Amino acid sequence: MIAVVGFTAIAVDTGYTYHVKAQLQRTADAAAMAAASQLASTTNLTVSDILAIAQPYAQKNLCGNVYPQITASDVVLGRNVVDGNGKPCFQAGVQPYDSIKISVRLTANSPNGAIPLFFGGVLGKSSTELIASACATLIPRDVAIVIDLSRSMDYDSQFRHESTGININEVWQDLGSRTYGKMTVFHTNASSMPTYSSSTTNSNIIKTLGLNTATYPYTPEVVGIISRP
Repeated sequence: MIAVVGFTAIAVDTGYTYHVKAQLQRTADAAAMAAASQLASTTNLTVSDILAIAQPYAQKNLCGNVYPQITASDVVLGRNVVDGNGKPCFQAGVQPYDSIKISVRLTANSPNGAIPLFFGGVLGKSSTELIASACATLIPRDVAIVIDLSRSMDYDSQFRHESTGININEVWQDLGSRTYGKMTVFHTNASSMPTYSSSTTNSNIIKTLGLNTATYPYTPEVVGIISRP
């Protein structure tokens, strides 16, 4: 009878532990992605800011019998770099930040406590501890400047919009009327636009458009989980 009870305890509690681990990982994924999505809006995101963003998402997920809390020690800012094998790798503390690592803990020294087991007490172990982590990275959207859409570079000395049957203005508005640097108005008049000569270097073009002072990174295209340590 003792052997039967022992094997029952192992089977039930082991299955329950794996189930809670999956819930914990889902929670870490959601919290990390929510926090990383905010990296586009500021270059000065603090741990307190991240907690304010990530905590509501974490608490939407039940892990075992608790809606988990995240603490400052569970948050790490860093950068996504590619290792020698071409795989993304999170490096803590590397700037400029484009990635966030968040851990969700069900441990005795966390606000959430350890996971109580159903039958483990029979074998002298009434609880167990689990930790799940996720790293999410922000991939900024590429910004492209098209010169003279329809005139085969007749106007290569100006940034301007030509009527071509494509309503670029509506496309721009649908994208949220984004503004970067001095590119604050959708121009239809060449006289109101900054100009550059064909010999101007890339750095001078960027400076002319005011993009050298534009906030980076730009609006995100993808926020995704890059790793689950």
